[in-house]
Amino acid sequence: MEMKRVDIDRIMTEAKESALKRGYPDKVLSFSSLNTEEYFDRSNFAEWLEQVNACHAVSYYTPFEGNNPGIVIKKTVRKMMSFLGLPLIQQQNSFNVAVANSLNCMKKFIIDIGKLRLNEKSEMGMDEKRNEERFQRYERMLEDMKAETVSLRTRIAKLEQQIAEDK
Repeated sequence: MEMKRVDIDRIMTEAKESALKRGYPDKVLSFSSLNTEEYFDRSNFAEWLEQVNACHAVSYYTPFEGNNPGIVIKKTVRKMMSFLGLPLIQQQNSFNVAVANSLNCMKKFIIDIGKLRLNEKSEMGMDEKRNEERFQRYERMLEDMKAETVSLRTRIAKLEQQIAEDK
């Protein structure tokens, strides 16, 4: 059996040309550059989180309803199959708990980010107020300096006039 020789350089060149034609950006996009606001719906997230928290545990032994002889057969079959079903249910429950914990952590993170943004906004408001106060103080200082400069100019002019008269 004869093996074909693979030209890796040619394949890489074709891949680069294809990427250039499609216009992929050179820089890898970061998660923060994506606009997640339009994809995330807080109310839906809260509903889904409630559902996950309410029903993340799956039970292998669900009750059978009715009172007929078929229930005894169903219970017997379930007991005979428990060596297959119980490990799957335990794995599924472990996964469900991990997902529920992850979603609860995401909720806490979202709440913390919201608090951070509120703090930043309030601090920005305080900074704006401080900056306004500084600006007004500097304007008053500038006006005082202008008045003092005018006063000094008039004094200099008088002194120069006296010097000129004394000569």
